[in-house]
Amino acid sequence: MSESPSLSASLEDYLETIYQLVEENRVARVRDISARMNVNMSSVSGALKQLSSYNLVHYEPYQVITLTDAGLVRARELIRRHNALKKFLLDVLSLDSVVAEDNAHRMEHAVDTETLERLVRFAEFVEQCPRGGRQWIESFRTFCDKGASAEVCERCVESCLETIREVRKKQLREGDDSSGNVPLSALQPGEKGRVVKIGGQGAIRRKIVEMGIVKGTTIELEKLAPLGDPMELKVKGYHLSLRKQEAAGILVQPMEAEKKKGGAKK
Repeated sequence: MSESPSLSASLEDYLETIYQLVEENRVARVRDISARMNVNMSSVSGALKQLSSYNLVHYEPYQVITLTDAGLVRARELIRRHNALKKFLLDVLSLDSVVAEDNAHRMEHAVDTETLERLVRFAEFVEQCPRGGRQWIESFRTFCDKGASAEVCERCVESCLETIREVRKKQLREGDDSSGNVPLSALQPGEKGRVVKIGGQGAIRRKIVEMGIVKGTTIELEKLAPLGDPMELKVKGYHLSLRKQEAAGILVQPMEAEKKKGGAKK
């Protein structure tokens, strides 16, 4: 199996542009590439010849251009790296959209592959890790704007405590019903519960469902992190982590309570 060819930054830009045009129009044309990249058509033709020699595009003069299988794989990887870097600059570093786009474009070409991949993985980690999340990112934004003075840190801690208090109030409200249902966050290590309702909305709800937590699922709380968050869960044989704030929106029927309820019917 031959190694993927090393491309210049310019050729990578051409490959990304061709991919975008093919996605939009099923094919790309020299004039469209020229207009999109603001370069003359002779430069486009030269780049296409090089990409064709690497077996990344199908190209013949005066014909439409498409990607080979290898070209499609390479282009998708370039797009993934660019989008992940842009998302990191936007969502984590809170940069302006135009600034993030420009810097993501330069970064993907300027740093070595190992460093770039590590940045991409970190961006994905920040978004997915249950110990990160929006509050952690917002705290970083405050740090960038106001530094790490004792006053700012105190307000941040107070904000975290207020969030915890609100979660506890919600737990008490939802857990004090005649059904015996309680928030998942109220379980203790070793206890199990059957999901009866999933609250929340948007990205948090999608994340929970994608983890396999749906109505009727049995969940076991295996342990809590040293500071009590996140919660280490076992679902369908898999080990998962979930923040308490997210778990508070999941209503479960504790297994012991469920047994008592079933026994009362006999």
